[in-house]
Amino acid sequence: MPASDLSPGAAFPAHISAPSAAVHTNSVRSPSESSTVDLASAGGSPREGVAGPPASSPSTVVPTLDVETPVHDFAGVRASLDALRPSVDWADELQTLRPNHAILQRAYLAARQREDDLDRQLADATDSASPFVLCCQYRYDLVRHLLKPSQVALAKCKNALQQRRDSSLEIETVHLRHRNLQIQYNEAVEDSQNRITGLETQLMAATSIGIVGVASPDASHRLLAMEALLAQD
Repeated sequence: MPASDLSPGAAFPAHISAPSAAVHTNSVRSPSESSTVDLASAGGSPREGVAGPPASSPSTVVPTLDVETPVHDFAGVRASLDALRPSVDWADELQTLRPNHAILQRAYLAARQREDDLDRQLADATDSASPFVLCCQYRYDLVRHLLKPSQVALAKCKNALQQRRDSSLEIETVHLRHRNLQIQYNEAVEDSQNRITGLETQLMAATSIGIVGVASPDASHRLLAMEALLAQD
């Protein structure tokens, strides 16, 4: 509205006095209480700069407007929170496992590097050991070629050993027989020595008496036979 249209008489309706004029504004009131706005503390009336008679009242009270509080669906909100909780937990676990994942990645890369190093070392060792392997293979072939004749010789030695064992049994039997014969021989020699001793005693007795010349022919023959027997023994 232009400033020229405003006059002291037109500032308020005729039936409303200037000191008691009130300006209605929209305000929000909580469910428990209603609040009033004091415009005097702001330094003037709502229509500041509009010419009019000075207010006689020290403050102007602005009435409030009741506003209905919106109804919230707490059950739906709770269900949404319950649905989001696994995602939040998963995000927290993912954030917690991220350092471990980095550590495992570094360990995996180190293991791969170690594996490559070991493969190279194995290849180098194989190349270095090839002459030795060929030499061992050559010697193994020689030993394998000589193995069959050695097995045949071993079988022959086993057979000869078994024969020697059998011969040892026979030799043991011969030793037993020789021992028995030696005992019998010793007994025969002892018996012969006893007989010789007896015959010598008889001969000495006969010669000492001096009856050889006057003996009978039978006695002479017996003495000659005894002497011949002594000569044989």
